[in-house]
Amino acid sequence: MLVAAELPDIPTPRLQGTDLLIGLGIAVGAYLLGKLVSLVASKIMRARGRSRSFAAIFSTIFRWVATALGWSVALVVAFPSVNFAGILSGLGLTSLVIGIAAQSILADLFSGIMMVVREPFREGDQIEVSGIKGTIRIINLRETVVRTFAGTQVVIPNSKVHGASVRVQTGYEQRMLRVDVGVAYETDFDLVHRVLLDAVRELPQTLDDPAPAVRVSAINPKSVGIAVSAWVGSTQLDEVDALDALIPAVIGTLRQHDIEMPTDYGPITLVEAAQGST
Repeated sequence: MLVAAELPDIPTPRLQGTDLLIGLGIAVGAYLLGKLVSLVASKIMRARGRSRSFAAIFSTIFRWVATALGWSVALVVAFPSVNFAGILSGLGLTSLVIGIAAQSILADLFSGIMMVVREPFREGDQIEVSGIKGTIRIINLRETVVRTFAGTQVVIPNSKVHGASVRVQTGYEQRMLRVDVGVAYETDFDLVHRVLLDAVRELPQTLDDPAPAVRVSAINPKSVGIAVSAWVGSTQLDEVDALDALIPAVIGTLRQHDIEMPTDYGPITLVEAAQGST
C-alpha cells in the first residue's frame, strides 16, 4: 500500500511590493503625525505664555524628530534585507565632511534655540544690531527677521545676532531723552530752570513719573550747557514724537523769555535707563 508523503510547509515569501507599500504608508503616516505633533506642541506652548518664535522653533524640532523616527521605521519595513546599521557605520568620513560643511547651519540653529530659550528679546521688540535698527518680526530656526524703521525687511543669521551686542530699545517701558542747549553766561539760571521745566511738563509726549529735569551740564567757549531731560515711552515712535515736541518747546521757551542762545549748542543725546530709575 502506497502512502503519500507529506510535503513540508514552505513559507510563502512576502512580496517586495507589499513591503514597499507598507513602508510608504508608514512614511506618510509619520509625516502627518509630525504635523499633528507640531500643531499640538505649538498650541500648548503658546497657551503657557511662550513667544511665537519659541513655539515655532520647538514645534518644528518636534515635527522633525517625529517624522525622522517614522521614516526610519518605514525604511526598515520597506527594505528588510538591507543592513542600515552597517551603512550608517560606513558613513563616518562622509558624515564628518557633511558636518564641516553644515557648521554655519548648525551655528544658526543652536543660536536660534538659545535666543528663544533665554529671551533677551522677543518678537515685537525694537532692537539695534550691527547697525540695523527695527522691529523683530520673528526668530526662526536659522534667521531673525527684522522690519526696519524705514519699512524694509532684513533677514539676519541667528549666529550673527547671538554673537553681537544687541541694543534692545524696548527693553524697558520707559526711557530718557536728553536735549542739550547753550545759554549765555549772563543768563538767570533760576529762570531757565523754572521756565524750561514748566514747558517740558506741559508736553503730552513726556511722562510725569519719573519727573523731567533741567540741570547745568557743561561750560562751553561761548555758552553754559543746559541739559533738559524727560522720560518718554520706549518705542521709536515715542522717541520721534517726543523729540518733535521737546526741541521746539525748549527753543521757543528760551526765545519767549529773551534768553540768549549762543551758536555752540550741545548735541541731542539719548540715554537708556530702566523704568523707575532716576
